[in-house]
Amino acid sequence: MRCLIGVVAFFTQVFYINGIFSANIPDIKQPIDSIARLEIATKCYNIYLKGVEAESKCDTIIAFNYYNDFLLVADRPDEIKLVEIDLLCRLINIAYNKGDFENVCKYCQMAISLPSEILNNFDQTSYIYITYASVLNLLNKSSEIEQIINSGQYYVEKSYGPTEKEYYSLKLQQIMAYINMAYYNRAYEHLTILTTHLNLSNNHIIDEEISFLKSCIQKINDIESPLHDKSKFLDDIIKQGCELALFSSIMEDKGISAWDSLFSLITTYLKMSYFDTDSIEEEMAWSKLIYYYNVFINVFCKIHDIEKRSEYEYDYILTTKNFLSWHSAKELKKYVEWRDIKDSLDENEVAIEIIPHTKEALIIKRDFDLPKIINIDSILIDKLNNYAINDAYSINDFYKIDSPLSDLADCIISQIGDVKRLYISAANAFSLINYSCIPYKEGILDDYFSIIQLTSTSEIPNIKSHKYYNKLDNIVLFGGVNYGNTMTKNMRDSAKYITLNLRKGYDYLPYSLKEVNDISSLCNQYKCKYTLFTGNEASKHALLNQYYPKSSILHIATHTYLLPSYKYNDISNISYNNERSRLSTVMLNTGFLFSGINNELKENNDFRNNGLLTAKEISNMNLSNVELAVLSSCSSALGDVYNVTGIVYGLVNAFKSSGVNQVLVSLWDLPDETTAIFMHSFYDNLFQGFSPRKSIKKARQSLIEEGFIDPYYWAAFVILE
Repeated sequence: MRCLIGVVAFFTQVFYINGIFSANIPDIKQPIDSIARLEIATKCYNIYLKGVEAESKCDTIIAFNYYNDFLLVADRPDEIKLVEIDLLCRLINIAYNKGDFENVCKYCQMAISLPSEILNNFDQTSYIYITYASVLNLLNKSSEIEQIINSGQYYVEKSYGPTEKEYYSLKLQQIMAYINMAYYNRAYEHLTILTTHLNLSNNHIIDEEISFLKSCIQKINDIESPLHDKSKFLDDIIKQGCELALFSSIMEDKGISAWDSLFSLITTYLKMSYFDTDSIEEEMAWSKLIYYYNVFINVFCKIHDIEKRSEYEYDYILTTKNFLSWHSAKELKKYVEWRDIKDSLDENEVAIEIIPHTKEALIIKRDFDLPKIINIDSILIDKLNNYAINDAYSINDFYKIDSPLSDLADCIISQIGDVKRLYISAANAFSLINYSCIPYKEGILDDYFSIIQLTSTSEIPNIKSHKYYNKLDNIVLFGGVNYGNTMTKNMRDSAKYITLNLRKGYDYLPYSLKEVNDISSLCNQYKCKYTLFTGNEASKHALLNQYYPKSSILHIATHTYLLPSYKYNDISNISYNNERSRLSTVMLNTGFLFSGINNELKENNDFRNNGLLTAKEISNMNLSNVELAVLSSCSSALGDVYNVTGIVYGLVNAFKSSGVNQVLVSLWDLPDETTAIFMHSFYDNLFQGFSPRKSIKKARQSLIEEGFIDPYYWAAFVILE
């Protein structure tokens, strides 16, 4: 039974103890009775101190290496064990922040295997057990949790009191493990005992968590546990929807409540079920359900002229765009309905979802009873779908007045009334439009409205509650990458691990070095901390192992790669690869190039090890401290646009899955020089206190003033929430 990732993520978020561990360096408490043991202990202690020093400077790569050097020392004396457990705790923290959960388990197991007197004398022992249990649930290893719960509870109760949430963390992890293993009755029994105990003591500290778990169990029971037999559930849903559409007697008997029940069942299923995103069979299951979910709403409900169709359609968009994110281990994405968005809007704001496959846009305002449907002409849809996204002349025509984009803006703006701010999200290929730069009246849309572009309008409540940084605390910069030797044709022909689109290798980008050097100069000018990686140091390893403090910016100036995608033609033939799903294939076929990639290809090495960072690897990182990721590279917004969820799977989705708040991307291929000019202006404005969106607007103007007047140069950059 696979883990309910959304549930696990909720409690991992609640109980994870973040940050660096005890600032007090452990002492060697006991005398060491031989010179040899003293030498080993001294060596270990010195290695440990070097690791702590590196960690204090946020250089987790060096710290990680020192800590592992410590563990390689043979015959470590018992007197050094208190140092060892602190070191293991630090490794757990580093591995957790990287999303390396397998190593988290390894270090946790090493820690809890230390003598009981060491565990008793270490004030972070409870953290080790809480993290271990959380990660086992995240890794679908719930069956292994019970053996650590009982011994761990002693240390948790030693560290926390009954009025602190952490006191109940292991008990809740155990209940989650029962749910994940489909032991629903056992889970409910333990939950009832815990609830009764808390009620008797009038303790309501974890009421929200208890309510959430009870809701999970109840909903699973309500839908007769389709987690056990997805195929049967899908067949039953399809049968129900078709009967509802074809037999008018059902509608006459049950009315609109029949559709309400059906769509609630589908949403609950997508929200509660775990899907292995690497499995073709699992992908076929959720793709098939989404396909029919769309048919029920946009064919059957349309035929029957169901008044609530706009409500169903909006919630459908929110569900399909977000359901895979509910499985993310990095953050809990709460389920958002259209009414939640409506309630979060101010009177002068509007939320817009553009849905090309239905040739409609849906809009919400605070005073709407239902979302409003705006029909978009099918010829206009075809024109927008067919423009050449990487041809400079085509792009210039596309972003000029009287273009199809102007018609799209007129179609939507004429229906939204008097507003000042537009929250715009679009599906599939329409996500690759810069809505701020759409020609409108005497200028562009951004001249008349505040435009916020999102991957999904479900982000609006989060945007409203999120406190943006008011100063830059830290920037991590990658640029001027040394890709290695330029490849010859013979080298390309011998490269076994990569398709022809990437075998050519990539040339050095001189302006990317100027770009990151200029930004670092601005950092010095405005007194902002920064870490700079260039040349051979601009490596995949450096990015994966870098520590990102709170309110960080991650800036990557390099080449992206995107291997050919394929259109979604038949839900029974999702992937051309017989071993992994379409989604997994796409996320492996999109990424960044880092130092040494060409040399690796020349030597026929497996390129996924060092010089190439895939979107899938990024999605498994923990970048929740990164406020803004700047992907200063060609076509960094691109990915697989032809899928049933409406999300473009690629780098943007990967960074959002890793916990990044905002992502600045380019929509097409751009010259090295103008990108550097744009980025320098962007950061200069950012350092002066302007918001990222305002800084983009001012940087666009700087490019125009430099003589780059064509939209091709300045309309490519967009921030996605």
